[in-house]
Amino acid sequence: MAETNQDQQMETKIEEQKQNQDKKKTKYQKKNKKNTHQEEQKQNNSEQQDEQEDNNQGFKIYPHKVDHKFISQVDFAQFDKLFNSDIEKDQQEAVLYLKAFVKEKKPTLINFFDIFDHYFKKEENKGLLEKSVLKMFTILKCLSSLQANSIIYKSFFCVIQHNSVKIPDQDKQYMEEITQAWKYVHTDSLSTFLTIFDITNQIKKKDVSQEVKDLIVLQKYQEAVKIISVFSNYTSELAPQLIHSLTNNKDASKAADMIKQFKLNPNNFPEVEIRLKKMSMRYNLRTYSWEFVAELFREQKDILAYAVEDLLYNKQYNEAYSILKSDEQIIKYVHKKESLEALNDPSIKFEVLPNKLYTMDYFSPQSENIGLEPEGTHLNLSKDFGITRDKVFFINNVKSQDFEFAKKELESAKQIGLDGEFRPAVTKLDNNSQSLALLQLATQNYCFLFDPMALKNEKEYELLQQNIFQNPNILKIGHTISGDISMVASQLNGQLNFKGSLDLAKLHKVKNPEQKQSSLSFIAKFQLGKALCKGEQTSNWSQRPLREAQIHYGALDAYISIALYNKYIELYGEKDLNQFVERI
Repeated sequence: MAETNQDQQMETKIEEQKQNQDKKKTKYQKKNKKNTHQEEQKQNNSEQQDEQEDNNQGFKIYPHKVDHKFISQVDFAQFDKLFNSDIEKDQQEAVLYLKAFVKEKKPTLINFFDIFDHYFKKEENKGLLEKSVLKMFTILKCLSSLQANSIIYKSFFCVIQHNSVKIPDQDKQYMEEITQAWKYVHTDSLSTFLTIFDITNQIKKKDVSQEVKDLIVLQKYQEAVKIISVFSNYTSELAPQLIHSLTNNKDASKAADMIKQFKLNPNNFPEVEIRLKKMSMRYNLRTYSWEFVAELFREQKDILAYAVEDLLYNKQYNEAYSILKSDEQIIKYVHKKESLEALNDPSIKFEVLPNKLYTMDYFSPQSENIGLEPEGTHLNLSKDFGITRDKVFFINNVKSQDFEFAKKELESAKQIGLDGEFRPAVTKLDNNSQSLALLQLATQNYCFLFDPMALKNEKEYELLQQNIFQNPNILKIGHTISGDISMVASQLNGQLNFKGSLDLAKLHKVKNPEQKQSSLSFIAKFQLGKALCKGEQTSNWSQRPLREAQIHYGALDAYISIALYNKYIELYGEKDLNQFVERI
């Protein structure tokens, strides 16, 4: 009996489950039918929309935000059509997409030209050139507000120029608008815009001045420079206000560039010069040593005073005191109260330190002289090439026996190594920077160091240079020798027909294309096993007398060209090297 009841309960449960399954099936079928209907309706609507959009030759693609997925899929032809369709409805949205299209596709100037040209041609065909002028103003504002890049502006104005979009002279309203529209133009295209509409002289100076001030506040200095360059009539008044705003340490270098660019008198900007001098001193003090700074700026007492103040601030008392005692005039330029108090503080024991550049000065590499590197680290003129000190001549007088000996040796030489050293550039505004301070010429057995400052305007010296450098039978060898040629020509006021040269940098690149470096020091190490010591490269080459380490550096810089030439002859032969010689 119990089993019968249990069976009945089981059958009832199975029947209930079956009914539930049937209900779910019915519900799913209804839902599926509804979804199918919706899909069919959606597809019909889409087809109708596509048909309508095709009839309108365009469709709305611009949502409120840029659809980057769409941008990545659309090609240029499609975008051209859609841009010209949408710009009728919403210029800012169209330009927004144009900017996104630039970033995604990186189209060319020609692509942009076509887009804008189609727009203006369409307006012209409708006889609505006046309307296109209005649209031009609108687009300009859109480009400005969205910070479009310069290539868009450039193509935009090319089209305006191409379509001869002009403002009638009698239309004062348009002329007033166009004279205000320059503020919306990208600075790279501003000159073109002003030229197209011939309105440069109609722009008021006060408006330009205000624009420059606004850019200065925003720290957009390069844009301010471009505006000042375009409105050249206002340069003398606008440039100084920009430069005076750049006198802090961070921007003093930019100010110096602008002084040179606008050809202004550096003496009118003493605050810039002071900043530059301090920056130069601190860089050299940080990069080299107090000894190097004391020598480099030995003629610049004010800079050495800044060095003393900085060293005292950093509690480097002996270094500061050593610079101060190198010249009794320096103390006159020390003005900081804290520095003066430190110098008079009895609790501080000052000691004059020896300047290693002078106390350990020998005819050998500087870094080895002062113990920074072991002896033999770098090439040594005496030990590696047999050019001892007595074979190196410093010449500053055309009446001397040394000059006559140099003349005889150089004019009869088959090869001459060539190099030059320049006066140190204290700042960007230093008028004496990049003036030749030493001309080095080397033969197979001797080195001659000429002093251009002492030999300036000496006819015998000029004649000697012409006899050497214009003789194609004397091979002049150097590293990036075009710079050396310019250097020599500048001494002779450009009157030099340089003949017969071999450039070691070019030769190295051809013979060793796998090598990425081509500096003279690298080539020396690559071919001769040791590098050049560059410790004296930026030293004070205008000081007289030169230190022995400087003389060694200068002589070696010329002789290394001879040594490398000999090595290349050994490796490749003279016939092979001749193909690299520039005879004329």
